[in-house]
Amino acid sequence: MLLRLRADRLAFVVKQANRAPVFALVTSLYIVYLMWDYQSHWKLVAWSGGTVGLLLARSFACRFFLRLDTPEAVRTWIGVMLAFAFLNGVVGGSAGFLFFDDVPDNQRAQLTMILGCWSAAAVSTAGYLPGVFYAFQVPFLAPVTLSWFLSGTDEGVPLGLLLVLFGVLEMLFARDNGRMAVESLRIKYDNIWLIGQLRRRQAEATQAQQEAEAANSAKSMFLAAASHDLRQPLQALSLFNEVLEAEAAKNSGAVPRLADLAAKFERSLSALRDMFEKLLDVSKLDAGQVPLSIGPCALQDLLDHLETTLGPSARAKHLDFIVHPSAERVESDPHQLARIVCNLAENAIRYTARGSVALRVIPRRRHVVIEVRDTGSGIAPAERHRVFREFYQSRRSEAEQQQGWGLGLHIATLLTAMLHCRISLHSAVGEGSVFRVFVPRTWRDTLARSPNDVQVSAPPIATEQLRGMAVAIVDDDESVRAALCALLASWQCRTFDGPDPETALAALERAGTGADAILCDYRLGPDLTGPDALVAMLRRHPGAVALILTGDTSEARLHDAQASGYAVLHKPVTGRALREALSVALSQAPPRLDTAA
Repeated sequence: MLLRLRADRLAFVVKQANRAPVFALVTSLYIVYLMWDYQSHWKLVAWSGGTVGLLLARSFACRFFLRLDTPEAVRTWIGVMLAFAFLNGVVGGSAGFLFFDDVPDNQRAQLTMILGCWSAAAVSTAGYLPGVFYAFQVPFLAPVTLSWFLSGTDEGVPLGLLLVLFGVLEMLFARDNGRMAVESLRIKYDNIWLIGQLRRRQAEATQAQQEAEAANSAKSMFLAAASHDLRQPLQALSLFNEVLEAEAAKNSGAVPRLADLAAKFERSLSALRDMFEKLLDVSKLDAGQVPLSIGPCALQDLLDHLETTLGPSARAKHLDFIVHPSAERVESDPHQLARIVCNLAENAIRYTARGSVALRVIPRRRHVVIEVRDTGSGIAPAERHRVFREFYQSRRSEAEQQQGWGLGLHIATLLTAMLHCRISLHSAVGEGSVFRVFVPRTWRDTLARSPNDVQVSAPPIATEQLRGMAVAIVDDDESVRAALCALLASWQCRTFDGPDPETALAALERAGTGADAILCDYRLGPDLTGPDALVAMLRRHPGAVALILTGDTSEARLHDAQASGYAVLHKPVTGRALREALSVALSQAPPRLDTAA
């Protein structure tokens, strides 16, 4: 089993490695262009040729991997990939030494940004085998990190420390990716074994089906249980990057490209958050943890919402985005129905290179049909029943170089089952596809909330208004505490943190001050929850406002957190969301005198 796991993980890494030379060629050529006026030409050409040449050599060697199926071959090729990863890291990362000195700050900042993004991209290409990623990343980031430490500039040490932190967090992500890969593959093997049992023992078909469903449920339970621990490093990384963005804004004159670097990091983090949320969506749907509010809703509200949210992206691709008006009403949850149709329309826009994407509503006797029609590449007949499967990506994804997790249509399928709807697909290769959602029709008048309805909160407090505020932070994860402290410090707040309420209270007592706000994690230990901790802390600091931060997704814990009466924020929390939550809490709190605890 262990060897099989290694073989499958290695196959994924090899597949990703074959795509690396194109990225490396474009990136190295840009670095050559960037440094052409400041560095030796032969040195630039030699570095670029060595970097791309090594990756091409690895891709050529990897072609032989597909023909090797023995245990010895797998062990050999893991060693080969480790060696190539180390050499690639040494050669590619040497740019951080070779081209760092004697160049303007703009070139130096761009070089740092490029190397950082290159290293971040390796998390997805080599994360299934963390050892391969470590062998590449350490020699790759070390030169530019040391160069910043030794640069003698004001920003050298802070940027060096940020690069060290960034590297450590990348390693944590790679480690978690490897663990997730192993667990997912083990579940996959269990399911394969169950299917084999079904075919061999028809007499035990019912029992075997129950075991298969149990295995699938175990996968969902694993994702839900792992969500808390996986959200923690993502939460810390997100907040640290917001601090970096704030510092970049303050020091834009010293390092002009630092803000652009931080923005690119944020886009990468946003993509990670989006992919992670999709995985958690599947977990919650499988576990039946998505609340529904079914009632009459007007489809025109849904169509208006889609026009507003997706129209700009379609027009950016020079596509005609056609939305036919409709006065029909259906019996459904407007928010979840909007998610279904939005997934279908987003896919249509993604896979349509030219022509149009059209939405229209067709009334039937008992149902209303919502149709999404595109003029894209179409789906082959052999793939039509597979595109709704979890993690399945059609061949057109590779042809059009679309990256994703293959979860959008699967999520839509799960939602339609919950809403008692169904989806049909008609497609012709080269002509386009038509997805139809059949929704129960209604003639009732009282409408549920539309997808455009939003709750109006208090206007956000400006960062300046938070200046000097004393904030107690209770979280048993040190990296999350450090990130929250760094973010709040950038708002000029005073922070008093600890892994438990006693430590935070002691810090407040030593400072002789009262808490204005308390930020508390929900899960603080086997016998302590956030609401329990807040009761003890608010007894000492009754005038403070309190917020609960949680990375849990289990239905019971979410229900308990909401029932506690405190405002709840779900990790990963952005700085903007935290500031707005503090704004609402402070605006609703009664005035108080500042008193020491």
